[in-house]
Amino acid sequence: MKKHTNKRLTSLMLAAAMSFTSAGTSLASNTVTAGTTTAAETAAQTEKTAQTGVEQQANTALPERKILPARFGIPRTFPTKGVHPRVMFSGKDIPAIRANMVSPQGEKAMREFRKFLAIDTDGVLPDELKGNKCNIDYKMFAVIEAYAFDYVMNGNVENGRRAVTAAKNFVQTLKYNPKAGDIVREKTSPIYLSAMVYDWCHPLLTEEDKRVFVDYAERMASTITGMGGWPMTKLYTVNGHNYETHINRDLLAFAIACYDEYPDIYNLVAGYMMNDEMVNSKNWWYRSGTFHQGLGYNQLRFHCDMMAQFLFYRMNGTELYSDDMAKVPYMEMYRQRPDGRSFPEGDNNADSLTDKIPTWKRGDLVHLLYGSSLWDDPYMKSEYERCSDGYKYLNYNSYWPLLTPVNFLIVNDPFVEPKPITELPRTRLFGSPSGQMIARTGFNQGVEQPDVIVMAKIGETYAGNHAHLDSGSFQIYYKGPLAWDNGRYDSFGSDHDSNYAKETIAHNSLLIYDPNEKMVSETTIKVPKNSGGQRRPGKEPLLLADLSDENHHKADLLAMAYGEDPINPEYSYISGDLAPGYSDKVSEVRRSMMFMPTGIAEKPAVFVVMDKITAREASFKKTFLLHSLQPPVVDGNVVELKRDTIGYNGKLTLQTLYPKNPEIVKVGGAGRQNWVTDRNYPPTGGKYYSDYDSDKSSEHGWGRVEISPSIGSKTDYFLNVMYVSDADNLSPVDRAELIETEDMLGARIFENVTLFAKNKERLTKDVTVTIPGEGQVKVAVAGVSAGQWTITNEQGQVQTKSASEEGASFYFSGEAGTYHLHLNR
Repeated sequence: MKKHTNKRLTSLMLAAAMSFTSAGTSLASNTVTAGTTTAAETAAQTEKTAQTGVEQQANTALPERKILPARFGIPRTFPTKGVHPRVMFSGKDIPAIRANMVSPQGEKAMREFRKFLAIDTDGVLPDELKGNKCNIDYKMFAVIEAYAFDYVMNGNVENGRRAVTAAKNFVQTLKYNPKAGDIVREKTSPIYLSAMVYDWCHPLLTEEDKRVFVDYAERMASTITGMGGWPMTKLYTVNGHNYETHINRDLLAFAIACYDEYPDIYNLVAGYMMNDEMVNSKNWWYRSGTFHQGLGYNQLRFHCDMMAQFLFYRMNGTELYSDDMAKVPYMEMYRQRPDGRSFPEGDNNADSLTDKIPTWKRGDLVHLLYGSSLWDDPYMKSEYERCSDGYKYLNYNSYWPLLTPVNFLIVNDPFVEPKPITELPRTRLFGSPSGQMIARTGFNQGVEQPDVIVMAKIGETYAGNHAHLDSGSFQIYYKGPLAWDNGRYDSFGSDHDSNYAKETIAHNSLLIYDPNEKMVSETTIKVPKNSGGQRRPGKEPLLLADLSDENHHKADLLAMAYGEDPINPEYSYISGDLAPGYSDKVSEVRRSMMFMPTGIAEKPAVFVVMDKITAREASFKKTFLLHSLQPPVVDGNVVELKRDTIGYNGKLTLQTLYPKNPEIVKVGGAGRQNWVTDRNYPPTGGKYYSDYDSDKSSEHGWGRVEISPSIGSKTDYFLNVMYVSDADNLSPVDRAELIETEDMLGARIFENVTLFAKNKERLTKDVTVTIPGEGQVKVAVAGVSAGQWTITNEQGQVQTKSASEEGASFYFSGEAGTYHLHLNR
């Protein structure tokens, strides 16, 4: 986590120079004044004011409090005693915050901040529960936070005292329904507010004030289920409700705030966070540059990790997790489609309930803001600027994303200069323990834009909870979502969730059906109906030992690469063996996926998928799945999927070259959209789907196409060639031509040629291959051994290309005809 030191020092000096004004001036006026005297610097002045309360407290013994054990180990770093502020920022960050307050980026936040300072609140929450859940008011939260910020930044003692009084009333009048679902996030949010008031207004607090906040924090912590009570006894490092805002943000922030008086709280909470098991578990996954809880939960759960990283870093420069964490926000940046949506993955809901192109505020906006600050990342900053309509996005309606005006002023770094993501490579690879590829032809915005995006997932590791059994799946977007992920998260463990949404059958992957396979349930998930999909481990992973064990290992990532152009690659390739994700009904399930731009405006990209499946019995039916939002058209070995309603205009044309006499069946339509074996499992539960009408949903799929061999054998190959075009393009199908040798299987379509080694073992021997047709061709060769390869054509002309160990592939161009491929040993 390296900051641009020289630039920052220069900028901070300039910011400090322009921020001099009289000490203690409030920011409530219309003119921005940013004094350099902080509350820490005026502690001597305010201590005398607070002395009366301290003396009174000395004569009143506080109830005895039990000291907490540091049962997860002593933290490796500590706050500096007697130094405040240290929650969310410290003295070294103040010049950048002041610069943010007078910069154009901070204008919206400053306007809202001044408005909040003009609001008078005593912090007493209303009696009624919102939605029979909780009475918390997040706008009041933001107002109290603004009072405290005005004190710590400008020495405004009046607002500091208002903050202390209001915050105490806030926590003492909070009410909640203990039977409400997911209530832990609401009832611990006031701990976060307490932390900021405790830290920023520290010179104003009496010992009694401090105990009010401590008692509330500990009382709420004791009601959190899953942690083993208070003090915590259970360590969860992978996912789940046990590891969200209440620990990563609320309790950690409070532990930092009260360290001077109650170091045992910090030792317990920070020890939990800094435990080697916790840190190693997170870092083990972050090396992939992904998160594992799906579109609906990645945004919250990754942000919780990011909050812990931010709190420690701003406290004293401690880096909790590795720099690999900085790669994770790019997953969502690459997945975002031109229509403003993102590819669904894992559990997601409430995104498809209208019959128009959905509008969507990115769930990762806060990631982009925090990430741009933590890692000086110009591309995250640019995306935040674009998606927040020029730094105008604020949110204080919920426990998350809780981006108040004060929060923005603290987090946003005005010295990070945005750079457009159009500078980035069009393809991004995400390695072990995930294994994904996102390939694009551009980063344009707008449903009419001709960008093609493919998300291809090998899925090495299954993380459970909100993750799906979707190893080997892919999705395709062009002027609309085409190859689609069809499940919806109605409620955890529902019939739809258990039998369809989380199962392989809801994804563009592979089924291998053994009629005698015994299915396994998982935690609160019901035993699913046997549809031939991937196996469940039987339990959710709690620790790294679970996550990395054989049960949760779902695939072997064999290779991934793109090139030759590093920005606009001619090909993008990923391959893996999915067999570990299935039961012993198979010995090999190799899937290789290749994306190639064509350079043809009307048909801008092709996507080719080769599969080799070896089953225990020839009778086990093997099925290639392709999901569609609209009814597909099947003609021989050709399938056409259109997305041409509600403003979309995309089409996907698929040609099955292997198996040579495929059986292609359509499964879908009214009452069969989520069909499994002998019945439909539509989404019906939860608050979004209890009154659900699939006909009014823009993203509830029509169903699927199933492609299988007409005559089964133990080993079968699949080769499916796809290209995209406009839905209103009525030109005849451009036929793909099969290319096959003893060792390679591939196809030519347009000028694009894809050649795959037939076997999982990398090809080392010489190959002679004839590319049909005429004219120039662009050839991607995959599944070959690392090293230098010579490519010799019929005229004896020689090219030399290199295949890397990671990529196992190379690219060349030339005239159609016969080529000899040779590995130089």
